[in-house]
Amino acid sequence: MDAINDQSSNDASNLMKFDDCYVGFHNEDSNLVSSESNDKCGMDENSINNGNNKMFYLQPKNCYCGQDRNPGKVELLCAKCMKWFHERCVNPGLAHRLIPFLTTYVFFCRKCSPNSLESFKRTPTNFSQICQTAIANLIHVHSSEEQIAFSKDKEIIPFIDVNWNILANKPKPQKNTWHSSVAKTMQKDSDTFVCNDDLNNLHVTLRDRDLSRIAPNYENLKNLKELNGGQNANANISSRSLRGMKKRTGQLEVGNEMIPTNKRQKSELSIPKLPASGFPSEFLFNKEGFRYILAEPDDNAPSRKEFDERHEFAGKQIPGFLCRKLMPENILLSMNDRAHYLKISEDRKTVTGEKGYSSIRATYGVSHGTWYYEARIIDKSEDSACRIGWAQELAQLFTPIGYDKFGYSCRSLKGTKFHESIGKHYMEGGYGVGDVLGCLIHLPQPKDLISATSILPKTYKDKPLFKFKSFLYFQEKDEPIREAVAKLKSLEAAKIVYFRNGQKIGIAYNNIYSGLYYPAASLFKNISLNFNFGPHFQCPPDDDAEFGQSYRPMSDAVFDTQIEQTLADVIYLVENEGKLSLDVFYQN
Repeated sequence: MDAINDQSSNDASNLMKFDDCYVGFHNEDSNLVSSESNDKCGMDENSINNGNNKMFYLQPKNCYCGQDRNPGKVELLCAKCMKWFHERCVNPGLAHRLIPFLTTYVFFCRKCSPNSLESFKRTPTNFSQICQTAIANLIHVHSSEEQIAFSKDKEIIPFIDVNWNILANKPKPQKNTWHSSVAKTMQKDSDTFVCNDDLNNLHVTLRDRDLSRIAPNYENLKNLKELNGGQNANANISSRSLRGMKKRTGQLEVGNEMIPTNKRQKSELSIPKLPASGFPSEFLFNKEGFRYILAEPDDNAPSRKEFDERHEFAGKQIPGFLCRKLMPENILLSMNDRAHYLKISEDRKTVTGEKGYSSIRATYGVSHGTWYYEARIIDKSEDSACRIGWAQELAQLFTPIGYDKFGYSCRSLKGTKFHESIGKHYMEGGYGVGDVLGCLIHLPQPKDLISATSILPKTYKDKPLFKFKSFLYFQEKDEPIREAVAKLKSLEAAKIVYFRNGQKIGIAYNNIYSGLYYPAASLFKNISLNFNFGPHFQCPPDDDAEFGQSYRPMSDAVFDTQIEQTLADVIYLVENEGKLSLDVFYQN
């Protein structure tokens, strides 16, 4: 034991070395270690008190050389003693082809290995780890600059491409399909990455920019085996938080063995609690060609429990049949089924425009029955306008409702009605601030059995499923417009009727196309609309001779749709009974 005087501290403190650790005797009146810095210096709050002297422990020195770390250079972390070792101090054959901030390995130093030989083994790598290492190196290289986020296409992917063999530890695919995997991974793994919202010019950085915290995930490993002898190392794993390998599998591959951790891993199907708005604060907008449907785990799905218990599926794409469409409790304005620059109020009942015509739909639609809702202009500029009506899913969001065959609307200016971009006079004088526009749609029940089954909503269990910002989404590719238009058929006696301040204007459209219609509106420039989906209306059409006794508020569509969606999902599961196997899914 060597006594060492700490020349940088006052005379009241002494350090003595026991093996690789330093033990200090600290007088309470001295300032060697403040109470605020206990965690930084390694003081043990349960250490021995002896009068005015407290014995505390400092963290063991790093490496064989005892020198400090050098982040930005290749370093290896021992899985047992948790010390960092410099590349120059270990066997040259171990780290000669590595790069800084690599996390996919298991390393034992000479003192921790039973045969006194260093051992090193690469572990399986996923795209989250590859991207983390790449961005960490970019952050280090640009540390003297103001740049904090890096372009996916111009910086991150080129770095990965050049260093693929080191990062992935496997041959690079001949096709560049991995480029899209990089983007999806960084967007989904919000615990590790921070992305901007521009999918066409994606910039990414690390959520935790302290590069010294990037390390292999040795935390909570159980019965870790030595790589070079198979003996139990009885690794005394530190409880400090290390960032690196994402905790997806609950296991670590050491040699040819999968070593389980002693902590129950979170299910890949778990999702956070929704905020008060009923929708994630960060999400994907529907866009031309693709729709994104918020999903939730289906506890009744086949293989649901098996998916959680079998670790080999962790980190892989989740089968769609394990989830179902999330059905909100109320009908509101949709957060993601809208043009992105439209502004929605916190209660999701008011929308405000800003630029040219852009559209928004509600969260629930109807395909049969008689339904009613109200909309009211609460504020507008002189040159603004709106169109209010009904639209199917394929109605474009960056055009006004009534631009194509999938929507019908009535414009505030002059009361013109629109369908297929053809405007016709309908409502004398239009409607303005304070006016309540009642919108009624009548869709007769199908008479034949074949058509009746088509009124069920589509199931999404056969659609691709992925995570974005910790939430699950189905991705649905829209049917080509030309094919969808060719399938449109007029529904006899189906009609749309408008009411202004409770007064019936008349039938706006008759024999409209069959389909699933959502309350919808388009806004031009600075105008605000407030929606009332019921059950209590300001100007209900109760006195209307034709529909006064038969209409239902759109708020009732919530319960009906939940039942119909459940039935559609059950039919899918029954029709595919015996085919929904995890092994079959991952073999395809």
